[in-house]
Amino acid sequence: MRLLIGITGNMGSGKSLAADYITRKYHCKKLRLSGKMREIALELEIEPTRDFLQGIGKFMRDFDDDVWVRYIFNKVQSSESPIVIDDIRRENETKYLQPLGFQYIRIDTRSDIRKSRIENRVEGKITDADWDRWTTHLTENQVMELEVDYQIENNGTIGELQEQLDTVIMEIQKKR
Repeated sequence: MRLLIGITGNMGSGKSLAADYITRKYHCKKLRLSGKMREIALELEIEPTRDFLQGIGKFMRDFDDDVWVRYIFNKVQSSESPIVIDDIRRENETKYLQPLGFQYIRIDTRSDIRKSRIENRVEGKITDADWDRWTTHLTENQVMELEVDYQIENNGTIGELQEQLDTVIMEIQKKR
């Protein structure tokens, strides 16, 4: 049975870093629920900012709550590769993908560390208003309520994160 991993966590927790590591070490294909949103932005020559992605995501979900996860579900079904998804944020996403055999990992990171990482990513200070708007967005609020199979903390080094991921992946592989 192939490896199917969904990673959740608040912004700046290390989801993409974890997914990139899993992709390299375990030869997975990386998918993102926000991938199609990014494609749309680039095709329309719009900068795919966090605000844009959250806005278009919500706009489309107002018409069909499962629009993005169904798109990913179909991509997973049409592939035989092991897959990691690095941006699971909503309960309907975990439930929709569950029949395929996904295992979910939540990465929990202290707020001050997450904010510092985001500031490094955008190369500057984030205003309190932006931070408050981003961290109180519906997609961020649901993350900690999701039922997951594994939870790891990412308040340390990249090496420590990788060790925890290896332990989780070994657990998952033993279950098969």
